[in-house]
Amino acid sequence: KTGRPDTSEPPPFQLSFSLSKLYMNCNKDFRSRRVVALQMDRTLVVLTSKPRSGSRITMNIGNLSIADNSTRDGTLYDQILGLQLVHGRERSLLVLEFETFPRGTGADDGARAQAGCDSSLRMHFSPMRFVIIQQLWLEILDYLFVGL
Repeated sequence: KTGRPDTSEPPPFQLSFSLSKLYMNCNKDFRSRRVVALQMDRTLVVLTSKPRSGSRITMNIGNLSIADNSTRDGTLYDQILGLQLVHGRERSLLVLEFETFPRGTGADDGARAQAGCDSSLRMHFSPMRFVIIQQLWLEILDYLFVGL
């Protein structure tokens, strides 16, 4: 050691969260009524700190689907929200990237900050199926506001 302070960049910090599948039934037990089933597949969230400061959050949701399970035999439109699969190809329902740029710390980050950008948000949605059945959506909202 030379006695001089260490001026090297600290290693970036990375935290990742992965979820292969989450399935949840939303029921109104006091009415013995099934409302919807929620299913989320292949979710990945990664938080990374940049070497000079700032951070980047990347989120990838494989598929979020909402299925109408109000009857035992199924309904005409079972899946009311979810990906439209094209030839069985795997896609992500939502890809989100959020990045922060501290002012005056680095060439490209500083240029964005001087241009008035302290942060950036990019989102990409894949084509999805969205079925509107007014009574069902009103029941979902009632479940969220009253049932929980």
